[in-house]
Parts: sequence; structure tokens; C-alpha cells
Amino acid sequence: MIAVTTFSKSIYDTYAQKMIESVIKNWPTKLIIYSEFPLEIDNEKIEVRDFFQIPHAANFLTYLKNVPLAFGKRNNGYDYNFDLWRFSRKLFAQYDVLQEHKGKVFWLDADLYIRKPITEDYLEKLFKGSPLV
Repeated sequence: MIAVTTFSKSIYDTYAQKMIESVIKNWPTKLIIYSEFPLEIDNEKIEVRDFFQIPHAANFLTYLKNVPLAFGKRNNGYDYNFDLWRFSRKLFAQYDVLQEHKGKVFWLDADLYIRKPITEDYLEKLFKGSPLV
């Protein structure tokens, strides 16, 4: 069982750094971070990977730069349901980690903060035949 997340430098500075600290303190398993900037964290629970090394991720984001709808721009303003630029990163990170990890995988949003210790037994109970929670 592992966890995975991804974030940019601005998200790291805003709240992901605190999320990582809470994971180190209270999360029971390894966290794989797909970072969009050089990031070093010296902790055995944390593995940092370069987001842009995921096959096709950089090309896809380059393509999206010319698609206004991909930024959630709609006739009546912004709609996060259409913000592919922002949310496609989750898909790439999840896909990449599932190529090698055949166990259970949790997605942890970068704005998450874990306040109390969580056990692996508790996490196991959250899965109901699904490889990703």
C-alpha cells in the first residue's frame, strides 16, 4: 500500500509542504510525490519523482496551452469541471504509479492535512475491491 500526489512549486509553497509534514508524522505508508520542480526531501517515507518524466505528460500539457476550454473557460466564466490543465496531472501521476505498483494506492491531495495517526488496518477497511482510493 502506498500513497501518491503531485503539485507545482506554487502549490508546494501554499500548502503542500504542510501536507508532507503531516504525512511524515501521521500516514503509515510511503508517499510518492510527482513534483513539477526540483524537490529534495530526506525521509524514508517520501519518494520524489519528476512529473515531467512521465511519458507524454509534457507533450499533453504543451498541447493544452492552445485549448481555452482545457483551462475551464466557459461562456459563463470559469468551471473547474472543465479545467483539464489543472486536473490532468492527477491522472498522469496515478497512471504512472499504477504501471509498477500492483498493490493498493491512495491519492492524497496536496491541500490535505492529516491531524491524527492513521493505521494501515484502518486504510485497508476503506478499500472495497478498488485498487485506488
